[in-house]
Amino acid sequence: MTDNLIWTKSIESLFLRNYRARAVISRSTCPYYEAEFEEFVMIMKRLQKEYPNILDGIDFKEDADSFVYEPVQEAEQFDCGICLSSYSISKRVSCGNSEESNCHSFCINCVREQANAATGEMPLAEGAVGLKCMDTDCDKPIYYGLIRNLLPSAIRKRMDDRIQEENLAVSGLQLERCKNCNFAAEMNVDKTVNKVFD
Repeated sequence: MTDNLIWTKSIESLFLRNYRARAVISRSTCPYYEAEFEEFVMIMKRLQKEYPNILDGIDFKEDADSFVYEPVQEAEQFDCGICLSSYSISKRVSCGNSEESNCHSFCINCVREQANAATGEMPLAEGAVGLKCMDTDCDKPIYYGLIRNLLPSAIRKRMDDRIQEENLAVSGLQLERCKNCNFAAEMNVDKTVNKVFD
């Protein structure tokens, strides 16, 4: 322990002795020294606010090496209905209206996997408003508007296309598609008469 104290003091004295020389060299060799140093000080101030038990300004406190950091856990947690893991409430997605007492809760990862599966042949919720609840006895949807921003862009695009197709299918429109590019147009005349897409 005393060796460490001696080493620390010798480093401090070396630092103070060479401060002016290093400052002149740093300013002449690094054109952005002032801006970078200011950014460093701002970062250290932010860290000092986050970790007041470790940092004192831009220096470590004497007992910083003995401080044990324990992250604060959120008071409320839930168990995912699929993977059965515990997560904080901020990572919860629920079916139906989340204020209802009988809604089911799932983690974001399980909802992403469900959305990925729904881009294929898995049925969507009635009316194509989102995903079906993953609980087998539940008929409430997981609304797509609530989970859309949680999905990766590739899955989001496929889900958008799938929901659009489902909504067009139930709309009753007489749509015909091009076989080459999948362009769709509403046909007021029978496709045998107007052979645009043949």
